[in-house]
Amino acid sequence: MVKKGTKNGKVNKNRVAKSSAAQKGKAFSSSNASTNPDRALPDSKKAGFYRSKATINRLNMYRGKPDEAARHKDPNTVVRIQPDRRWFGNTRVASQGKLATFREEMSKAANDPYSVILKRSKLPMALLTEPSKPAAMNLLSVESFEETFGKKAQRKRPKIESSDLEALVEKADESGEKYSEEKDSNLVRDTGEYGEKSYVNERVFDAGTSRRIWAELYKVVDSSDVIVMVIDARDPMGTRCQFLERSIRKDRPHKHIVLLMNKVDLIPTWATRRWVKVLSREFPTLAFHSSLTNAFGKQALINLLRQYAQLMKDRKHVSVGFIGFPNVGKSSVINTLKKKKVCKVAPIPGETKVWQYVTLTNKIYLIDCPGVVPSDPACQDNAMKVLRGVVRAEKVEMPADYIDTMPRRS
Repeated sequence: MVKKGTKNGKVNKNRVAKSSAAQKGKAFSSSNASTNPDRALPDSKKAGFYRSKATINRLNMYRGKPDEAARHKDPNTVVRIQPDRRWFGNTRVASQGKLATFREEMSKAANDPYSVILKRSKLPMALLTEPSKPAAMNLLSVESFEETFGKKAQRKRPKIESSDLEALVEKADESGEKYSEEKDSNLVRDTGEYGEKSYVNERVFDAGTSRRIWAELYKVVDSSDVIVMVIDARDPMGTRCQFLERSIRKDRPHKHIVLLMNKVDLIPTWATRRWVKVLSREFPTLAFHSSLTNAFGKQALINLLRQYAQLMKDRKHVSVGFIGFPNVGKSSVINTLKKKKVCKVAPIPGETKVWQYVTLTNKIYLIDCPGVVPSDPACQDNAMKVLRGVVRAEKVEMPADYIDTMPRRS
């Protein structure tokens, strides 16, 4: 039997001495095996032909077995990490006085409609207001999951106001005693002058209040950087969506609001000048007259939009949304800016059904929106809807019932 490392039964002393010297003098193994990451490549071969060091280490890791004892160790042991001053190289420390001054200045700039905060995303805007508690209620704190679903579910019984026939009769008698004809809006009365007058809300008065229309409005608001609220010069305060203005300033403070008073050709010049002066205290206000041939205020509106686009250099495009009551001229304003008919217009409300994009310049996009009627009690008066042109007068069953409102309004 021949031992390994021998030739014809004799030990090769030179080979043994050479390998032992290589192990003592070198820190890395000189083996040329394919599993050795430190192997030396032949001079005639390129480095890209063989596996790299990282690839060999990864393959060796795949062949190895995980240490089960190390995996089941307790990971909650206290470990001290050596601090490094490089952790604090990109931070700033502000005192309470400087923070209070910053809050005052930023609140003034945020509430000023004529000032624009540049690079708002890089500023700590959350420091201006204290964090509010979430409005959503934690249902699991009221009723646990086990009590609601599963085998031990506890369902609440339906609330029955009357358990028997006598209690139902007593409740009906009580409701009859509380009934008042003056507060009954569904009662048909005889006025004596125009015959029977119905106070029943007609379906035509629901125009601009459907969920679909409000969904289109929220799409426009979310997609717009600048929101132009078009109002009627004949009734500026009556055609303003103040509820929507407060909602935008509260929930979307980074969006800019502009008031555009359209149809100024229908009121005197002195009235236009005074209304612009009054409304400019809250938002930037412009007087406008929509016309493809003889427009007024067109250049002023274009210059204002270009200023906003110049301030938003970090954005590739600036979207401008036009919102407001039905029949105030939102589509006509867009046609005036484009000098051609790109949006369908009509002298009746409700012509625009869906929102649509219109390109004004390479950077400015216009968004047309259907007219909406806010849910404020002041905006839900049927007589005011007829006077403001929110509904089509030819579809009102008894238009003569609202004639007596015009002298009181004037």
